[in-house]
Amino acid sequence: MDIVFDAADFYKSNYEKAVHYAQKYIFNVDEACDVVSDSFVRLLELSDRLDPKQNIRALFYSIIHNKCMDSLRRLQCYTRMELRLKQRADGFADDEFEAMCQKELFRIIGKAISEMPRLQQRVFCEIRMNGMN
Repeated sequence: MDIVFDAADFYKSNYEKAVHYAQKYIFNVDEACDVVSDSFVRLLELSDRLDPKQNIRALFYSIIHNKCMDSLRRLQCYTRMELRLKQRADGFADDEFEAMCQKELFRIIGKAISEMPRLQQRVFCEIRMNGMN
């Protein structure tokens, strides 16, 4: 008789403890919840290759740990970038900095719009650009 991995039961019985575990690394509750959910999705992706006799809970916590470390590395990178941008911004006059920010904002918005499906692009442009409600 094969032992079957019951994903729903596993999730229910481990979610709260897993969130508390993630919060030891990431102090933001919402982000810790996201990490746990992402980790569970990763576990599900691996489920067809799991040996039910294997310690699935240990694997789950290992995935959570790795995702927390990735999140902290990204946060550290963003913090360094933010510091560099702030240092560079201090050298600009207010008008120059505002123009630079506006240019970057338009670039980000343009990229986001270009990634939308065509119909969604048209609707967005009509509403936002042409003042249609």
